[in-house]
Amino acid sequence: MSSSTIVDVRGGGHESLSCVAGNQDSRPEKWGRSLDDQVSFWQRSFPALDDSHILVLGERLRTRIPAVMMSRVECLVAIPKVCSLERFAPTQFQDHAYNRALTLVVARLEKVHASVYYSPSSKLGSAYSRLSPKTAEAYGVLEKMPGDFMVFPVQMGRLYKDETVERVRSQYLENEFGLCAYAVGCIVLAHEFLRTRDLRLGIDCPGGEFTSVKNREFDAAMCLMVNADGSIGLDAYRIKAPRLGFGSATGYLFK
Repeated sequence: MSSSTIVDVRGGGHESLSCVAGNQDSRPEKWGRSLDDQVSFWQRSFPALDDSHILVLGERLRTRIPAVMMSRVECLVAIPKVCSLERFAPTQFQDHAYNRALTLVVARLEKVHASVYYSPSSKLGSAYSRLSPKTAEAYGVLEKMPGDFMVFPVQMGRLYKDETVERVRSQYLENEFGLCAYAVGCIVLAHEFLRTRDLRLGIDCPGGEFTSVKNREFDAAMCLMVNADGSIGLDAYRIKAPRLGFGSATGYLFK
């Protein structure tokens, strides 16, 4: 996505996101920790991450999300840039930066939860998993933010509940992009609510492309689910296949 495709919402009416302040909105689709709390979560494990610009970035975004978008946005998130987190991945895992970062996030999910099961467990390398073009372009914009974190608003699947990943990709707004397994894993780690909520909506990751056969057609997308016993499931399904009880997670860019 080039910078010319980012929606400029300056000058319109705006509302603040309650979750930016760390408060729970009375509506069930609102959730989330404050940006400070999210950054603190990551710095407990990776204290070298630079968070010096988080509050400025958050305040800037809060004033640039128009009221018309508030029905779509659930929370403002701060996740480590791929290029920042991948440097902490094990040195023996040699791959592209995205897959190194994704492997590290999966390892953190395994550490936090007593049980993590996933079918593509040995297939997280670049021959099996990669970013979709629009998400890669969006990350290119977000990674230009100062510091080691990307800050942007998201919705985690309710907006596209029971729709195929293929259809969701065709419905993106101009400034909307799919979240990949890396981003979804980061968000689930930092927001305890998503790991314990009673509503067990599986999360499709349309921002990533996946294949179960090495270097074949990337015709699937990964998904993540939180089960009633607290375990995490990570799997992949074809983008054309309808999935009841799942919804695609997306993010938004604002100029």
